[in-house]
Amino acid sequence: LPVVELPSPSTTSLPQKQVVELYDETAEELYKRERWNPIDFNFKILEEEMKTGGGGLQRGDVVELYGSSTTGKTEILYNLIVPCILPSFWLGKYIGGNQTGVVYFDNEYQFCLSRLLCILDHSLSLVFESLPQEEYMKIIEDSLSRLFILKCKDSMKFITTLQALPHLLKSDRSIRVVMIDSVSSFFWVHRNEDKIGQDQQKQISSSLRSLLLSFNIILFASKSTIFRDKRPSTTSTSTSSTNVDSRM
Repeated sequence: LPVVELPSPSTTSLPQKQVVELYDETAEELYKRERWNPIDFNFKILEEEMKTGGGGLQRGDVVELYGSSTTGKTEILYNLIVPCILPSFWLGKYIGGNQTGVVYFDNEYQFCLSRLLCILDHSLSLVFESLPQEEYMKIIEDSLSRLFILKCKDSMKFITTLQALPHLLKSDRSIRVVMIDSVSSFFWVHRNEDKIGQDQQKQISSSLRSLLLSFNIILFASKSTIFRDKRPSTTSTSTSSTNVDSRM
């Protein structure tokens, strides 16, 4: 997120005129936001899970990827990112991307760009038999420009970043997907501080609910198995519509 540095009063005089934005959005922006073009994630496992939910993900939906370590939750997120950020067409050829912006919370500090590039490369190889290196790099750079990676070192940074996220979503209306890897990253930090942990989880849930209702995004969140005896160890997916559990 951009950092705004306030000028020092001793060295910089105040401008004579200041433009203050007194509105939330224009009617044109509201119209564009309310128009919903389904996102084709081109991911068979997800599509099969969604069949029982009425035919695909809808705005405001929440998808939870739940499983123990090394079950492939992050790998699934990478495979969902690629069809979002790829362009629809390139050099007059249909690629099948959605040209959609994605915000990715790397709370585990383990984001692997090389792995994402491998998946991007594989997707392009299915469309282009041969592609000049210069054009290849242009597609890669164009796609990566739609991916916003946010790193939060603790729960308070995570909360403040979520609360500031509307500024980014307003400035770039192409962002329609938010991913959190992992939503349970800071569970153990406050495991012995019940009151603090519960208050922070409520703040996180409230911020996420506000984003879902205000910006019609789709939320993906990975969640590690904390109590192993309650769910199977394999990765599972579950969805809900604008329903963020405060016990995350």
